[in-house]
Amino acid sequence: MPIDFRLNITRARCEHHWITVMRALRDTCGPLDSDAEWESFLLEVVRRTPMPDFLLYGEPYPAMNGIVITRDEHRRLVELTQVFAVIFAKAVEALARDESALERMGFPWVAIELLGRETADAPFVLGRFDFMLDRGGSWQLLEYNADTPSGAREAIEVEQAIARRLGASLARSGGHLAACVRRAVGEALADASATRAGAGVAAGATLGLVTDAGYSEDLAQGVFLERLLAPTLAAQGISVVLGDIDNLRLRRGRLCLLGRPLDALYRYYPFETLLGQQAFVDLFTAVTAGTLRLLNGLRGLLAQNKGVLAWLWAHRDDAERFTAAERRAICDHLPPARWIGEVPPGEDPAPLVIKQVFGREGEEVYFGDRLAAADWERGRAWGSYIVQQRVEAEPLAAVVRTSRGPEVQHLWPAVGSFTARAEWAGYYTRLGGPITTGRAKYVATFYE
Repeated sequence: MPIDFRLNITRARCEHHWITVMRALRDTCGPLDSDAEWESFLLEVVRRTPMPDFLLYGEPYPAMNGIVITRDEHRRLVELTQVFAVIFAKAVEALARDESALERMGFPWVAIELLGRETADAPFVLGRFDFMLDRGGSWQLLEYNADTPSGAREAIEVEQAIARRLGASLARSGGHLAACVRRAVGEALADASATRAGAGVAAGATLGLVTDAGYSEDLAQGVFLERLLAPTLAAQGISVVLGDIDNLRLRRGRLCLLGRPLDALYRYYPFETLLGQQAFVDLFTAVTAGTLRLLNGLRGLLAQNKGVLAWLWAHRDDAERFTAAERRAICDHLPPARWIGEVPPGEDPAPLVIKQVFGREGEEVYFGDRLAAADWERGRAWGSYIVQQRVEAEPLAAVVRTSRGPEVQHLWPAVGSFTARAEWAGYYTRLGGPITTGRAKYVATFYE
């Protein structure tokens, strides 16, 4: 489908009229791209968010720009986000009881045992589905971030700064996301069904936020979350404490952070790194004893495992498990996925993408035709990869800031759609290469 980059609008013929689809808000450089404007913007977001990680790999991470999605695209994406939240909840419920499937997906025995003890009916506090709009104008689900989903900081604070500086009057979701996160955490703390004791966290309790203080992005996300939650939870009589993973200690059966006994914990620290540390033992000693509410447990790590994508595709026609609407969503909006061992050696690799099941931020994601035959064989031998159909999408021409100054680049938008307790909550969009990695740039998300 041809693209008119002068207008930066893709058009598709639909019966007797044209449909305008996603575009970048700015596709030509102008006065807003002066060094003075950029430095003023950067100083603002560094203070407000905070954002010490404004440079990634030597390149600016935020861009003073945004994408605009149409009213229909927004409506459809909200619907799909909530449908897939239910779909993945059903998948997790089935897989959490299937030890052989969990072993195939790379879970060690201790994680399998702990997964079996987690409460199944508590929705995730926060998750993020990453979508891409294909050339036919259909949203395609790339992955689900349900363990420690990032981007709320940018979507709530940086988006507001971008909108004000660009004078954008279009709708945006940052304020809605902030309210949803506050509400979701409050509801999770009050949810009696999520604890063996059958009671929610009461007034006078303490919520711990734990992260890696040596990693600037995670620390900043933790600081932001503390600032966001503390005033609302204080009104419920709940205090918030933020600390490093090394500040966790088990004392007389209570998990403590910076010496303060915790009643609940939100972990901004990946389980793969935590496994094998003393903090892992202390954390789950408290969880299994019923003295601590873990707001993001192992079920989130299971939900974002790429093996779930292959499982869903294999069960796309399961009428006993999924409703008709859910089956349509899987067939139409989840690119076909299977385990790497199911791909015959002679199959054309060009339309395929290879993903490591526990990969994060685009790590170990490869286009099939860019791997040598020996790499394919190693992947088959290791078995920890899925293969997914490549989403054919068009890049947008957008102004972004680089280490060389402002430039117009043709980049692919990955639109993150948040859920809070299984309800749509907001957007987090990055512009990057055909595979979204840590080098992608954050832009605001607007909708008509």
